[in-house]
Amino acid sequence: MKMQGIVLSAEMITFAFFSPVVVCLIQRFGQKNIMILSAILKSSCAVGFALSSLIKDPWTFWVLSFTLRLIEGMGDSCNSISYTTIVSS
Repeated sequence: MKMQGIVLSAEMITFAFFSPVVVCLIQRFGQKNIMILSAILKSSCAVGFALSSLIKDPWTFWVLSFTLRLIEGMGDSCNSISYTTIVSS
């Protein structure tokens, strides 16, 4: 149960810590490029989650799921902040 909780909370923890980085990235690369990065990150996670069903080893599955949730949190952070800056501007 603890490992499931860690995997499920990884996305929001990454979102919180990666948000200030996204603001700096938007200033450097622009809003459109960060939105493209968000789409790439979230799409790659969706494919990764689909392919993770083929893994039989529980530990490998957990590590892959945790890593994909971290990447998904980065994508969510990019998505939310870039949309907010576009709407506010």
